[in-house]
Amino acid sequence: MTKNQSLICTVIVVLAGIMLLGMAIRPLFVPHLTGTADGFAHKYRLVNFHQSLSEGTLRPRWAGNAVLGYGAPLYIFNYSVPYYLVDAFYRIGFTINTAAQIYAALTIIISFLCMYALAALLWGRWAGVVAGLVYTFAPYHLFTVYSYEAWGEMLAFVFPPLLLFLLFSASRTKPSHKIAIHAWFTTTIIAWVLFILTHNISSFITSPVIVLFGLIACKNDKIKLLYLVKIILLVILISCFFTLPAFTLTDTIKIPALLTKEIALRKIYMIPVMEQIKTSWSVIMGQDIIYKEFTVGIPIVGALFAGLFSLVFSRTRKQMNPFVLSVLGILMLSLFFVDPLSDVFYAFRPLQYVLYPYRFLFLATFAGSLIAGCLLRKHLLVGIFFVIVTVMAGYPFAHPYMDIFLFPRSFFSQPQMLGFAVPTLKTMGIAEFLPATADINFLVNEEQRYLTQGTLPEKFILPPDSGSVVRSSVKQESLSATIQAGRNLRLTVSTLYYPNWTASIDGKHVPISHDTFGRITLDVPAGTHDIRLRFGYSTIEKLGWSISAAGIVLFLLFLTYPRIIHEAIVKCIRPK
Repeated sequence: MTKNQSLICTVIVVLAGIMLLGMAIRPLFVPHLTGTADGFAHKYRLVNFHQSLSEGTLRPRWAGNAVLGYGAPLYIFNYSVPYYLVDAFYRIGFTINTAAQIYAALTIIISFLCMYALAALLWGRWAGVVAGLVYTFAPYHLFTVYSYEAWGEMLAFVFPPLLLFLLFSASRTKPSHKIAIHAWFTTTIIAWVLFILTHNISSFITSPVIVLFGLIACKNDKIKLLYLVKIILLVILISCFFTLPAFTLTDTIKIPALLTKEIALRKIYMIPVMEQIKTSWSVIMGQDIIYKEFTVGIPIVGALFAGLFSLVFSRTRKQMNPFVLSVLGILMLSLFFVDPLSDVFYAFRPLQYVLYPYRFLFLATFAGSLIAGCLLRKHLLVGIFFVIVTVMAGYPFAHPYMDIFLFPRSFFSQPQMLGFAVPTLKTMGIAEFLPATADINFLVNEEQRYLTQGTLPEKFILPPDSGSVVRSSVKQESLSATIQAGRNLRLTVSTLYYPNWTASIDGKHVPISHDTFGRITLDVPAGTHDIRLRFGYSTIEKLGWSISAAGIVLFLLFLTYPRIIHEAIVKCIRPK
């Protein structure tokens, strides 16, 4: 093939790729709200997040508007990176809905580019095109975007190929290029931490696989292996400000009750491979897509069988290096953990954190896309056919059957409910994050009172004829009021008690408690007093931040003195 012919082919491939990416993201941009499973909950959460940032809280933790203003420690346990990104688009003037659409489109485009870059690095540009398009149009990927609108998981698709691209790029850099190696590994640390802060469950499932592939990539170079160990340690340290509280403070919220309930229902979310094939085929033939149509898709199952055939019968099995064999094994293992046969393994502690087994389809989609790119790297016509089948299998998932809501721009400014986003039946996804002392029945009654009478609970409640609230200020993570008390009284604050809350009267710290409904209470002496409440940090959070600070200091040293660090590592490996 001449240079001109090669250029023409490249241009055609690029144009076709742009057109196909357009097919994947075009259905996002509609003028109305769609009734996705999680979309309404995320957009209401964004309102709290946006307000906290506007008030100067750089790391929001308390959702003050949740449940009619009673609040919840949502962001201590929930990922944050997606909210920062969507908020950036919201701040420059887009509506919440449009900001979310732009964000979703970018996650699709960037995940394609990252998968293309990885497969192209390993096996050439055509493998990159195939793997990237399979990754983009994988049914589970588009299902996550269009049916569930899962902000964390849709961005999480970016990170597995990105991390492996960084690790393999570092492993292929000549040892003499010290600064380049250092730069690759430094970027890997940043990307890995962002992955954890983007979707904790996806990162929990995928990180062991990334470690395995990193070991394979660096297996022949002890220096790079030591770099990899350092990366893992720094990632663990830096992310502690989020992971340590998120995993150890769950007893302070309602989530253990959810765990008990969902564990009992786990088998509902397990789908055998044959059932997934049936679902994928039914969708291709025109069946409407509903919320629980979880499938990895016929193309990725086909890639699995083709990989197994090549391994057993084909002459190309000798070309399957440890990395390809590992990817094939990860694909099989991922599909197994979605199958009901794997239920017994969920009794083990680590897997108990994975409430919904279909989450392993995230990893299966990643591994299957790589296998497809590897197997079709030298087969242009077969690759084109495979991409066409992939688009046919995935494109319908960009057009699920959804309710349409023509709400005004101000819709997400209304009071936030406990159960559903009124007037829809879309879940708010907040109940499991309520403090453990909160009385759910009381909150349900408060919600009903608001819906029937239109009145929100007063923030500062005094006993009858005991005094008055002169002025008050309510922010996401701080409350204040000036109270004239005619006698000693007990003040009730319509904010749910959580151990982080601290109070002061006229600048002096005072103890707080909670009533039977879970609201904050404190004793106020007679007279005029300034009351202030602040959402502080628990001991576990302070410990997490201290560990993260130490990790950041080490990272900055790693970043500032690359040559010294590299020479120290060399001396550890090759002492005189």
